[in-house]
Amino acid sequence: MAVRCTAPTRGGLRSRADPDWLDITLRIRAEGVQYANDLNTFKLPGYATVDLYVARELRELMNNVKAFVAVTNLFDKQIITWKNQTVTNIGAPLTVWVGLKTRF
Repeated sequence: MAVRCTAPTRGGLRSRADPDWLDITLRIRAEGVQYANDLNTFKLPGYATVDLYVARELRELMNNVKAFVAVTNLFDKQIITWKNQTVTNIGAPLTVWVGLKTRF
């Protein structure tokens, strides 16, 4: 089994465990305080979120097929993504995807 830890260039840390039949990825993304406009009047708070991805090869059924579960915003953190005088946009809440993936 290989465990790799890498730091992407844009605000985050990713750790990955990858034996030949299982893939687990845990990603932490962080953003500092920023502004929503060029006049710096609408301040957006910083945040950190956690994403989780787990996939398992289904060798018993078929080669090159994986079942996966992906969860974004694992702790359901409310994130302000944009703001002006009347509107505040909120980022996606906890989201779960389940599916099958194949390679050709």
